[in-house]
Amino acid sequence: RGYDSGTLDAEVYTEVTVLVARFIDPLSLAKSIEEGQSRPAADSLFYHFEEMSEAGHLDYWNIVGDQIMCAAGLGEGPTDHCRIIADVALGFQDHCTHLFADLDKRMAFRIGIDRGAVIGSRLGGQQQSYNIWGDAVGAALKMADTGVAGSIHVSEAAYRSLRKDFVFKVRGSFYLKNFGEISTYLLTGRI
Repeated sequence: RGYDSGTLDAEVYTEVTVLVARFIDPLSLAKSIEEGQSRPAADSLFYHFEEMSEAGHLDYWNIVGDQIMCAAGLGEGPTDHCRIIADVALGFQDHCTHLFADLDKRMAFRIGIDRGAVIGSRLGGQQQSYNIWGDAVGAALKMADTGVAGSIHVSEAAYRSLRKDFVFKVRGSFYLKNFGEISTYLLTGRI
């Protein structure tokens, strides 16, 4: 956008894939997984996500409230970061589907994916942590917010990177503030 990179004190990444998982019903996250155990459903979801992120070589992941965000493509790792995120999304969707069925609860989650630019930087003083923000983060959040419960809602940019190896349903066109009119898709599986 015309910024002088010499004046920026953060990293700019032009091609990153971002996944955001949002949970619609916070009470379902508090429900005990097994009777007599003090382990809420949230613990199972986050533990499973942590295992998947380590196995999937994700560059970034963070949990805040009822939202999980992860990204691939920030480092010098694999170049097929969009596929990595899609595989993580499908695995997480499968785990959530089984967990919510065991809890006898409705599908209280939505997943959004976008591919694009992000900015990242260490933030804070004593409690430093790495954070990312920018267009791909905002679009992935919008995909999660506007998705169908239990689904993986994907932007056109992510779809273009994944269409040869994954199966999609057309969701439709949406106007997103700051993004304009975009076509979106529901990721349903691997080819």
